[in-house]
Parts: sequence; structure tokens; C-alpha cells
Amino acid sequence: MPRTSAAANRTARWISPASQQVSVSGKVYETAQVQLGGSTTIEFGTVRVGDSATATRTLSNVAAGALVDSLTGSLSGAAAPFSTSAGALGSGIAGNGGSTLLGFTLDTSAAGNFDGGASATLASHNDDMADVNLGGIDFVLTGTVNNLAAPMLSFDGGDGSFVQNSNLLYTWDFGTVSELADILFTGNFRLTNAATGPADNLDGTWDTTGANAFQVGGFDAVDDLAAGRSIAGLQVRFDSALFGPGAFGGSVFLDPRSVFLGLDDVDLAPIELRFVGRIRADGGVGVPAPGALALLVLAAMGLGLRRSRRAAA
Repeated sequence: MPRTSAAANRTARWISPASQQVSVSGKVYETAQVQLGGSTTIEFGTVRVGDSATATRTLSNVAAGALVDSLTGSLSGAAAPFSTSAGALGSGIAGNGGSTLLGFTLDTSAAGNFDGGASATLASHNDDMADVNLGGIDFVLTGTVNNLAAPMLSFDGGDGSFVQNSNLLYTWDFGTVSELADILFTGNFRLTNAATGPADNLDGTWDTTGANAFQVGGFDAVDDLAAGRSIAGLQVRFDSALFGPGAFGGSVFLDPRSVFLGLDDVDLAPIELRFVGRIRADGGVGVPAPGALALLVLAAMGLGLRRSRRAAA
């Protein structure tokens, strides 16, 4: 709507008592008109910790004419983890289709479900008259930040000892056993997606080709394991009756992926479950080899004969 400057310039000059000449000048401005491109709801959707999460809306001044007010104002009110930028709104958006981008950002440094808001305060401005309040625009901000999936192994019981060496390495040790003892050692394990808060699901495949002398079972493909859920029934066995003295070792590896519908899969670092154990020769009781045993028997017989002769004398 046009508005007239109150600063019109008026000049008058008396020519004669019978006539006068009056000169009048002024400015007529078109009030700024607001146009927003897009919805006032800013949905960031689901992103991951560390991802970039930004959105924009185009704000235009569509008032047309030779003299058009600029569209000015501010964008504020967003609380963490949201933030905003007002573009050229603070300095003024020119008429006849001038525009700027209003920016919205979600901080993804921490996982969570987030809701917030922001408000744009708008005015029509020129240098000759007081600003005209054009009201405002309220924006709704929403988004979810996911943690990555977090594969973790735990011991579900059995023989030997279990140690978590790091987030990527676990060791099962069935210990040391005599070669004279025929024992079937068993270790039972569980895989958990230990991620907390909003989080991705866990996918993955096991590589069991390095199990060597150990028997493994239950190491099937992992599919959409939700945060806080686990898979039991992973089992490793070692039958000492099948082997002689020595040290034994093997491993299985999980190649995990962090997955969420609508997002690209993220490959995670491999997880190794290592298993070790030892079979001790002769049970550690010092039983001599057959040749050495014969020599000992002959020596004992000789010692006994000597003692008998001394007794007879």
C-alpha cells in the first residue's frame, strides 16, 4: 500500500496582491510486502552425531514500484542446539523482488530428539518516515541426532577366562590343560548394540575362517540389531582330546555397519574375538620318555643289587 512522506517540501512566493504561485513536492513509497518460500516448519529429520544439519528459507520483498520500502527486521529466539542467521534482513531487503536466505542450524555434537522455535520480526523501512510494523513469522524447529551403532561382545558363561582388551579386541583363554586330560572347553558369547539414546541399528557379517583348531557356531549375519538389543548363542569350543601338546589360537572377526533407514550405511572398525589355550606335555608330572624310563629301571636294579651284596657281607 502506498504511503506519502510527511516531509513534503512547500514553497510559496507572493507575486501580487491579486495572485500567488505555490510549489509542492513529495515522495510516495510502496510498503514492503513479505513473501516466504517454504514452510514455517523446519524439519531436519534424522542425522548422525557429527553430521552437518542446516536448512534455509527464502524471504523476499515483492512490493513493486519506483519507490519501495526495504524489508528489515531480525531473526531470533532459537535455543541450543538450534541457531539461526538472518542474512540481509538486518540491513534491509530491497523491493521489486529482492530476497535473502534465512539460515537454520542444528548442532549435532550430541545425540537426542530436539524441538525448538525461532521468530522473525519484520518492518517496512525508508529513510523519510517511521517504520511500519509488518508483524512476524514464527518457525517451528525439530530434528533427531543419532549415535552410531556400538557393537560390544560379552561372556555368557563357560570355561576359561574372558577379557575385553579394547573396544575392538576381546580374548577368551581356556587355560592350560594336561595332554592326559580329554576336555571339551566351551565359551558362550553375546553381541550387543551398546549405543545409547537415539541410535542407528547394527548390521554386520562374521569372518570365521581364522578359527583354526577351534569350533565355532552361531556367528550368523547381523541384521538391524536395535540399540540396547543383543544376540546370544555365539559359541566357541576346543576339544583337547583331538590335539597333542602345544599352544593354540584362533580368531573370528565382525565387520560391523551402522545403519538407519534413509541414511547411508557407515562402516565401523572390525571387532576381533580372539581365543587361545595350551596343552601341556604329559600333564606336567614329569613322566620320562620310554628310553629314559628304561635307564632309570636298570639303575634302580643295579642299586638294589649293590645294597643286597653289602647286606650279605
